[in-house]
Amino acid sequence: MSLRSDEAPFERAHVIQTRDPNEMRRVAISVFGAATFDTNRAEDFEAKVNYLQFGGIGIGFSAYDASAADARASVAFPESDFARVHMALRGIARLSLNRTTNLIDPASLCVCSSGRSSEVVYQPGYQQLFFRVGATALNDTLIAILGARPQRAIVFDPVIPADRDRSLMLRQLMLFIGQQLSPSPLELPEFLQREIQSVAAAAFLFCCTNNFSEVLDQRGPAAATYQVRLAEDYIESHWNEPITIEQLAALTQVSVRSLYLAFQRVRGYSPKAFVKMVRMRKAREKLLDPSTASVMSVALACGFQNLGHFASGYRMQFGETPSQTLASARRRL
Repeated sequence: MSLRSDEAPFERAHVIQTRDPNEMRRVAISVFGAATFDTNRAEDFEAKVNYLQFGGIGIGFSAYDASAADARASVAFPESDFARVHMALRGIARLSLNRTTNLIDPASLCVCSSGRSSEVVYQPGYQQLFFRVGATALNDTLIAILGARPQRAIVFDPVIPADRDRSLMLRQLMLFIGQQLSPSPLELPEFLQREIQSVAAAAFLFCCTNNFSEVLDQRGPAAATYQVRLAEDYIESHWNEPITIEQLAALTQVSVRSLYLAFQRVRGYSPKAFVKMVRMRKAREKLLDPSTASVMSVALACGFQNLGHFASGYRMQFGETPSQTLASARRRL
């Protein structure tokens, strides 16, 4: 295969790299829920898949290669309970959906709505990122944003230009989330995974054009100041628990959009930024205790999985690094 293993995104979430179509068929059916997987050149086949799933979200990388120019590999999906987007990094594939066939290449993203059957045919040299979001996660997020239950299913446009700002944002978000959540010695706390899942579902809705895009792009009325204070009080009291923007919207009885606008208008930052500030303050309280075991233990206890990001955010908020705070506390003791 032309792509070296150390170049593939999400390599720590490796699933398979094989020259055996039967092995690839087994993974396609058991891991991704495919109905069939076939290739017209079984003797000239190589495939690779890296995949990470958390909650109702799945992010992955896949590649197909063969030396014969007329080689093809295809995978068919039945009606599924998730929507997915294909982002070609190189090469060409085709997505057949609703009796129409759309080209997947570096210039075009292709999206398959939930509840639709589809087939993807890959040509040699094809590499892609793919992003799957469960229908339940999408619906719950849409309800939270709109403040009401939609009366129709979410249907995405099958083709989206890859060079528009929203497409680029979605790609960068996928790469970032995949990097943060790939299996590592530091396991991400459950409450932070839930918050990331919420952000991922909202980004899917915002970046992939759908029949609710016009409504989602409208600016709704901002919540009142007392509702911002109510959300802040809840965050202060539940900082070490999973906190999602949907929870805060339900608590304050406004839509997600209205709550975001209210925080920006009243405080100048988002609800999630306030959650981070509160958890940073709690981390500082722990670091001021000279009996604290380590900076890493504090970061994990306060929901920060990436020590580099924790240290830089801490220094920005308090003017010193976490290790400096802990060292000062121990010197005073």
